[in-house]
Amino acid sequence: MDAIDDTLFQSINNRNIKATTILEQIDYATSIGLNVKVNVVIQKGINDDQIIPMLEYFKDKHIEIRFIEFMDVGNDNGWDFSKVVTKDEMLTMIEQHFEIDPVEPKYFGEVAKYYRHKDNGVQFGLITSVSQSFCSTCTRARLSSDGKFYGCLFATVDGFNVKAFIRSGVTDEELKEQFKSFMANKR
Repeated sequence: MDAIDDTLFQSINNRNIKATTILEQIDYATSIGLNVKVNVVIQKGINDDQIIPMLEYFKDKHIEIRFIEFMDVGNDNGWDFSKVVTKDEMLTMIEQHFEIDPVEPKYFGEVAKYYRHKDNGVQFGLITSVSQSFCSTCTRARLSSDGKFYGCLFATVDGFNVKAFIRSGVTDEELKEQFKSFMANKR
């Protein structure tokens, strides 16, 4: 979710969907007991003015929000370092409006650096994909919609074709071993 302002949200996403519609759906999801987390990619001069309003909005609703540094994902998003708002810059903005404490990582390889609001304990995260790379401790992978498995969000080569591997008739144990091998060699 890039903004809570309807006009800005629509201009960033180039879609005829309002932020308020998304917010209503988030409210509904939490009302039926779902644990919702909101991710926001921050771009300098585009939506960095949304950090404080979004933090206030989700803090009051006890919903975890994570702000992500704008990162290069190939040639798809017009990435330029001048558009990056670093974790330290975001933290400076946030500390001018809120009293917060850092939170210890929950597990090895956690990608977000978490903070807790002193007044109500709601946590938020900052993901430092550019300014403080976490590649050396990354334990993540992703599966694309076309069945390719990638050990890195920044992968520049085709991923392991899980769909084709499964369709070749492998056993569950062979699939498990292939994943283990892939993850062991991803660094």
